[in-house]
Amino acid sequence: MRVPLSWLAAHVDVDVPAASLAEKLTFAGIEVETIHRVGDDLAGILTARVLEVGQHPGADRLVLVRIDAGGEDRSVVCGARNFAPGDVVAWAAPGAKLPGGVEIGRRTVRGAVSDGMLASARELGVFDDHSGILVLPPDTPVGADAVEAVGLRDSVLELKTAPNRGDILSMRGVAREVALLLGQELKPLDLTVPETGPPAGGLASVSVEDTEGCPLYAARVIQGLDAARPAPLWMARRLYLYGQRPLGAVVDVTNYLLLDQGQPLHAFDLDRVPGRRIVVRRAADDETLRTLDGRDRRLSSQDTVITSGAEVLALAGIMGGEDSEVRSGTSDVLLESAHFPPAAVRRTMRRLGMSTEGGQRWARGVDPAGAEPVCDQAARLMATLAGGTVAAGRLLAGPGVPEREAVRLDWSRSSQRLGAPADPEFAAAHLRGVGCRTEVADRRTVLAVPPSWRFDLEIWADLEEEVARRWGYDQLPATLPAATGGGLTDAQRLRRQAREALAGMGVTEVQTYPFLSQAALDRLGLPAGDPRRQTLRLANPLSEEAPELRTTLLPGLAEVAARNLARGLDGVAVHELGVVFLPDPGGPGRPPEQRDQELPAEPLILGILLAGQAPAGRYDDPRRPFDFADAKGVVEGLIAALGVPGVGFRAEEPPPYHPGRCAAVLLEDLPVGVLGQLHPRVAAACELPAAAFAVELELGPLLAAVPRMRPASTPSPYPELSFDVAFLVPPGVAATALEELLREAGGELLARLTLFDAYQGKPLPPGHRNLAYRVALQAADRTLTDADGAAVRDRMAALAAERLQAVLRTAG
Repeated sequence: MRVPLSWLAAHVDVDVPAASLAEKLTFAGIEVETIHRVGDDLAGILTARVLEVGQHPGADRLVLVRIDAGGEDRSVVCGARNFAPGDVVAWAAPGAKLPGGVEIGRRTVRGAVSDGMLASARELGVFDDHSGILVLPPDTPVGADAVEAVGLRDSVLELKTAPNRGDILSMRGVAREVALLLGQELKPLDLTVPETGPPAGGLASVSVEDTEGCPLYAARVIQGLDAARPAPLWMARRLYLYGQRPLGAVVDVTNYLLLDQGQPLHAFDLDRVPGRRIVVRRAADDETLRTLDGRDRRLSSQDTVITSGAEVLALAGIMGGEDSEVRSGTSDVLLESAHFPPAAVRRTMRRLGMSTEGGQRWARGVDPAGAEPVCDQAARLMATLAGGTVAAGRLLAGPGVPEREAVRLDWSRSSQRLGAPADPEFAAAHLRGVGCRTEVADRRTVLAVPPSWRFDLEIWADLEEEVARRWGYDQLPATLPAATGGGLTDAQRLRRQAREALAGMGVTEVQTYPFLSQAALDRLGLPAGDPRRQTLRLANPLSEEAPELRTTLLPGLAEVAARNLARGLDGVAVHELGVVFLPDPGGPGRPPEQRDQELPAEPLILGILLAGQAPAGRYDDPRRPFDFADAKGVVEGLIAALGVPGVGFRAEEPPPYHPGRCAAVLLEDLPVGVLGQLHPRVAAACELPAAAFAVELELGPLLAAVPRMRPASTPSPYPELSFDVAFLVPPGVAATALEELLREAGGELLARLTLFDAYQGKPLPPGHRNLAYRVALQAADRTLTDADGAAVRDRMAALAAERLQAVLRTAG
C-alpha cells in the first residue's frame, strides 16, 4: 500500500516529517517498509505560457514555440502538437535537471535554437504519458517553480499491510491512524450531490436475490458524460504515485475512490445493460462471463454475480464484464457501490485464480457503512469531471448489514496482564479513540461495539490488543515468564535419542513438505487398492501439483536423495522423523480413545533412504554401493541405541520394494515397519540408482516399548572372558533365531554377543551359511576360568544342534 503524503493531507493535517510519521506508524503496528522521495531530483522546471506555435522551417515534424516564462520571451523546438497558444506548460530551462540526472541545455535543432525543452508528464515523473507535453491547469501562475506550483515533490510511504487490517487499505483508513497518533481531527468529507437529472428510479432498477452474497446494493445514475475526457492533473498524479495508470475521468473516479475511501466501485455503461435492470443473484453452474481482462470465466453456483436477470454482467466484488464496460463513447453510467461479505469473494477469487485491487479489499473486509456515502462522492466527482448530470435519488436493494454486537472485555484481568491502570475507563477511552461505542458496565468490565470498518475486532483479545497498541507497546512493563520446570518429556527425550543415534551412523536428518500427489504414488508403483492411495485432499492447497496430505515419507525422501545425487554426491543417507495422515479413523496410529473421531490418524513415522555409494570406512578403502545389510544395520543400530527388546525381522514383499530383498520389522508379533531395496522400476522412476534402500518404521510402538531407565548397576571388578564361535547353519534358519539360542545358553554370565561374520557360498553346502560370533562372559563375584568358558561353549553347541540342526565349526 503506497501512501503519498500529499494525498494523505487531504484527510488529515500532517505536521511532522515523513521519517517521523513512518516511525510512529511502525511503532503503532503499521509497518512502513520504505519512504520514496519523489521530485527531489527535479530542478529548473518553470511554468510558461505558450504565445505562438509555428512550423519549424527545416523539419516537417517539428514546431517552433514561443513562450513567456515570466520574463523575456523564449523559443523552444518541440515535436509535440497537443497544445495551443494560451496554454500553460512545463518548461525545462537551460541548466534544468530531470529525473535520472538528465541535464537540459541550449542547443540547435535543424538550424533553429532551442532554449531548453517543453517536458512531457513522463519526463517530469508526473505520470506515465509521453504522447505530448504536460499541459497545466489554466490558472497555474506563470514563471513559478513548476515543482512547487504543481506539487511534483512528494514523499510516498510504502506500508506493509496485515491480512486482518483491510481498513488501512485506503487513504482514509491510514488517516484515521495518523489522526490518533498526531492528535489531529479527520477532515470532513464533502457528501453533497448536485441531483439535477430526472428520478433515478425511472432510468434503471436494482434488486438482490442473493442476500447472503450481497446484503446491500446501492447505485447512482449519471447521464450525459464525456467518458473520453481525461482526469484532472491532481487526480492523475495521485493515481500514478500509488502505482496506477490514469485511464479517463469516469474510470479514474472509481479507481480513485477505491484507494481514497477503500470502497470498491464499478461503472456500467447503462445503454449496454439489457433492460437497464440490475439483478444480483447466484450464478448457475457452467454459466460463463468474459471479464475485462479478456478471459472467459466458467462460473459455479457458489459465485455471486451482477446480472441483468438473464445475462451476467460482472463478478461481484472482483471484476466487470467486457460487454458492459465503459468505453470512450459511453454517455450514461450506472455506478455500483455495494457490500459483499469477505468469505464469498475470497472463495470465488481462489477458485478462479483471480486477484484485483477491489477483490483484495473485499477479501479483507470493507466498511458496509461506506457504500452509500462513497456512491454519492463518486457521482458528484464523475459529473463534475466528465460533464454529466446526476439523476435524483439512489437506487437501493437488499436487507442491509446488521449492526455489530458488543464485545465484553474483562479489564481487571487484561490490566494485570498489560501492566496498565485498572480503571476500566482507561480502556474505554482508548477504544473510543478507534471508533468503538463503549459502556463501562462495572468496575471491571467494558462493553464495546466495534466500528463498522474494523473487521479485526471480534473477541475480547482483539480489544485488549487494541488498547495495548493505542496506549503504546513501549508502555508495557518487561517481565520474565514464570518458571515452567524445564526438561524434556520421555517422548521428547526418546525422539532426540533416536535422532542422535541416526546421526552417529552417518544418516542426515531432512525435513520435507507433508504434501504429495497421486503422481508421486504412481512413481512408487502402488496398486490402485493400496491403503496409501487413500489420501486426504486439502481444501486450499499451496500447490495443485501436491494437493494431498502424505501417507508415506518415501516420495519426499526420494526427491531429496535424487536432488543431491544430481548435484554430484556419490551417495546419500537421509532420514526424516514426521507424521503421515491416514484417513482411516480406526487406523493403527490413533489411540483407542480417539478412534471414534473423524480427524485423520497422524502416526509418527521414521523414514530412511540410502542411495548410491556407501561411505568408505578408511580413506584407502574401495567404495561400494549401499546394500541390504546397510539398511538392516541402521535399523539394528537404532533398536540397540533405544534398547527396545523383542524386535525381529520377517521376509515380506510389499510394494515398492524388490521381491526377495525386503523384510518386515516386528515388535514381538506386531508389524511396525518395512525395510528393503526399492524395486528397480521404482528407483528409475524416482531418478535413483539401482542401489537404493528404504526403511519406514512406526515409532510410536517402538518408543513405547523402550524399557524405563533403571538405576545404574555397579560394574564388575573382574575381567571378561572372550572367545569366538562359528556355526554352520542349514537353509531357512534366521540369524536372529541362532542369536536368541546363544543368549539363552550364555545365561547370566553373558556380557555381550556380537555377530562379526556371515558367509554363504563355496565350499559350504548349498543354502548353508557360516555365522561367527564374538562371545564375552563376565561374573560379578569371581574371575572366570577356561572351564567356565568351555561349559558355556558346550551348552551353545548342544542347543544349536538340538533345536536348529546347526553345527559348531570352530571355537577359539
